[in-house]
Amino acid sequence: MGALSQGYFAFHGLGLEPRCSQERLDLEKERLWIIDSSILLPLLARDCLNNNYAIDLLERMKQMGFRCATTERLFDEVKDHAWWAITNFSKVPVDSPDFLQAAMAGIGYKQNLFLDGFVKWSAKKGNPTFEQYLSECLGPKYSADLHTAVRNNIIPLGIEIIDFRHLPTFSQDLYFERDQIAREIEELRRNYGTFRGEPQTVAEAEVVLICDMHKAVFLSQSGVLNKLQRAKPSITWLPEAMYRFLSLFSTTPPGSDLLYSCMTQDSFYAGFDIVDSHTISQYAAPMIRQARMQLEQEKKAYEGTLGKKRFAELEERFERTPDEQKPFYSMQFAFHVASMEAQKRAAAEARAAHAQQVKQLTEKERRDLEHLRAKQAEKQRKAKKSRRRAESRHRKKG
Repeated sequence: MGALSQGYFAFHGLGLEPRCSQERLDLEKERLWIIDSSILLPLLARDCLNNNYAIDLLERMKQMGFRCATTERLFDEVKDHAWWAITNFSKVPVDSPDFLQAAMAGIGYKQNLFLDGFVKWSAKKGNPTFEQYLSECLGPKYSADLHTAVRNNIIPLGIEIIDFRHLPTFSQDLYFERDQIAREIEELRRNYGTFRGEPQTVAEAEVVLICDMHKAVFLSQSGVLNKLQRAKPSITWLPEAMYRFLSLFSTTPPGSDLLYSCMTQDSFYAGFDIVDSHTISQYAAPMIRQARMQLEQEKKAYEGTLGKKRFAELEERFERTPDEQKPFYSMQFAFHVASMEAQKRAAAEARAAHAQQVKQLTEKERRDLEHLRAKQAEKQRKAKKSRRRAESRHRKKG
């Protein structure tokens, strides 16, 4: 009986009892599900690392009749993410090291899902450009009106965009409460090292108030809002938890690849950059060949500057470098050689200056010597003349 009781309890606790599961589903369908920017972004950035996962998750929610929405401030985060990619890389050649560095989230860059998506998308195109990719993601008029372009791609997905100021329960007093909550969120995020700025915390503070007033739930990769004292019960669901819940009502549970994407998206939102090195290597293949060709073409010149032994050491390091890093290693190689040449040139110029200085000092010394000799000769001439005068006076007296 004890084992039977435990099994029965576990059966209900895991939500496997059909009537219990259906009741839970009906309760969740009554809520408003606020979709975070961390899920909206991979929905729009076609072919990015987590694009398939985001599409699958939203489709499962819509099939079950969930009401999905986002807020104007979360919408702005999505727009700003796209705006950064457009303003910084729409005119940069896609086969340049700068574009590759940004797509890899290299030094000086944070991962951008539109750049990440372009890398995979471009492999299926003949002559891809970043503008073509953005047009497929956001529509052909994205450059003229990005706000409308992003909105027109979110609303057809069945996601309502709500404005905090236009809520039926809105009042001016909520601004003070919102700002107070935002400060609490900022403190939490600073402790976790995930604070990105005031717009982030204000957007999340509005979500907290909406959840309080409108029986809403926040679907987000970040569970930081559940750490707030007022967030009882928890107001945030992680996508992984949503997947597990929806799988109770589906004969086709999400595959391992989608669950893996879900977990990697958690890491991305926490501040970790995850890059598909195989896809990056394929994308960078022409730049890798160019780097190798440049190394071969400049071999004699490099050996002349560095010496054969040092060049062989650096060439071996080049071969051990991961393929996606080879274009940058080649650039560093050339920079190192140029620095060595500059040092040698500076040393040669210093030696030449020293030699010229020595030459100038020698000429000065020679002039001083000539002047000294002339003065000495003048003294001797005057002394000889004085002696002659003295001798002449002596003869006259005699």
